[in-house]
Amino acid sequence: MDTNPSKELDHSKKAYWDDRFSKMKNTADEWLLSAEDAYELVHPFFRPESEILDLGCGLSALARLLFDKGFHNLTCIDFSHTAVTKAANRAEGRTVEHSVMDTTHLYYPSETFDVVIDKGTLDSVLCGSDSFVRASATLQEVYRVLKPNGFFISISQAPPEQRMNHLSTVHLPWEVRHKEVKAQPGPDVVVRSTKLHVYLCTRPGPRSESLDS
Repeated sequence: MDTNPSKELDHSKKAYWDDRFSKMKNTADEWLLSAEDAYELVHPFFRPESEILDLGCGLSALARLLFDKGFHNLTCIDFSHTAVTKAANRAEGRTVEHSVMDTTHLYYPSETFDVVIDKGTLDSVLCGSDSFVRASATLQEVYRVLKPNGFFISISQAPPEQRMNHLSTVHLPWEVRHKEVKAQPGPDVVVRSTKLHVYLCTRPGPRSESLDS
């Protein structure tokens, strides 16, 4: 897939991430956006009591930043045991739930979360040989665990012509809106594009939010 940070490495494989995370010391590992820039994009869709799922958290500092900003109902998952262990240790007393879990099979009851955040995770899922199947399973699980009126916020390097066919299907009856933002490279940010794409998927319900900001 031509929008991935690297064509040489299969970012859909657990072995790649375990190896990457095992070599990292105390630095954050931010994909596409810094934690601060991601926070500015996503926090308008939160309430203090929102149940928030960070889908494929890796070693991002986003959950810690959200907690420090007053959002305390946070769950972080990743299929890399190394990432989850390190992320939990870095929480340093913050009551953030960390679990090892595959995005295609979420161990949560239906309608658990108000917001699900994806910062490059779907891009990684779409790297593998079975990418379309895994992406479909991931998105159906996200839809299932979202509460009515809940938001799936997907930050991606893929433009609409490469992403909407996955997000907008008969199996996912949510409203999908798109916003293009400028990439902001930094010392701990992995990004290979000058533009990023934010997809706001809203599970049906009476409330409506705006992407304009």
